Amino acid sequence: MPTNLGNQLRAAGRRKEALPTTRKAVEIYHRLVADNPAAYEPDPTSPVR
Repeated sequence: MPTNLGNQLRAAGRRKEALPTTRKAVEIYHRLVADNPAAYEPDPTSPVR
């Protein structure tokens, strides 16, 4: 997943490469939520952390 790659790049000090990768992950997430919002809403039966 691009978010994990972005995190790894950032941890390695490669911030310029991490930012576009993380932005891409956010774009993908937003498209997924737009296509199926119910799948990304919190489960009211799960315990609160």
